[in-house]
Amino acid sequence: MSRALAVVCAMALFGCAARNPVSAERIGELHPGLTPQEVAAAIGPSTMKASFPDGGRSWTYRYYDLGVTKLLHVDFGADGRVAGYRTEWDPDVYSRTD
Repeated sequence: MSRALAVVCAMALFGCAARNPVSAERIGELHPGLTPQEVAAAIGPSTMKASFPDGGRSWTYRYYDLGVTKLLHVDFGADGRVAGYRTEWDPDVYSRTD
């Protein structure tokens, strides 16, 4: 019985990680010079992408950090490599609209 419970708990933990692959530890793996493939391997593919006229682009990830909804923006230069990254509280959740 305890073995089955351990399997169920492990599956639940894996499911949470699959839905929210971004964490402070994984963000710490990011650094300038990474390729898009290396970023995807570290924190998963982004579903929110933007391209810029100068050839750069940005990938955005929504994640949860201690109950706070945040955005991670990974910026790529014209050379296709990470130029930098930044995080912010998700303005769709925390901005005032009055």
